[in-house]
Amino acid sequence: MTRAVTIALAVALVAGLCLGQTRVADPNCLPTVSLDPNTLPYVIDVLRVRGALLGSRTQYVGQGGGMTGHCCDPDGDPVAVQAAGGLPPGLTLTQTDPNGTYTINGIPTTKGTYYIYVRATDNPVVASQSLSAEATIVWYVLPANQPPVIRGCGSEYAR
Repeated sequence: MTRAVTIALAVALVAGLCLGQTRVADPNCLPTVSLDPNTLPYVIDVLRVRGALLGSRTQYVGQGGGMTGHCCDPDGDPVAVQAAGGLPPGLTLTQTDPNGTYTINGIPTTKGTYYIYVRATDNPVVASQSLSAEATIVWYVLPANQPPVIRGCGSEYAR
């Protein structure tokens, strides 16, 4: 169990979603994302990843679906979450509470590989001291699945 906590803390420090830290990460302030466990392996362009790579999601054109994630601030400030770019057409990022929980969902309309940049910004008492962090979710939109086509075999097979 200690090893898992250490890895989770390291991920939290690298992810940068626990804002303004100069100390060891608060174990209650770890970035979490719920993704589809049956995701196909794809090549990720690491040059397009901002901050930490939170994971990936695969969806088909015209298919509904989504995910839920969470950002937090170790100082206890409210966190505003927004998509800083890269959302596939047809999907939206919506913050569901002031504590940093968000959803990305919808029905994608265009196939492609999208790098969704999630930005978390804390809201301290003094607005000029606000801090932000970004992380990336890679979203693969595949062409809509088409049914198989059955064709006749031609007159030479008719009897």
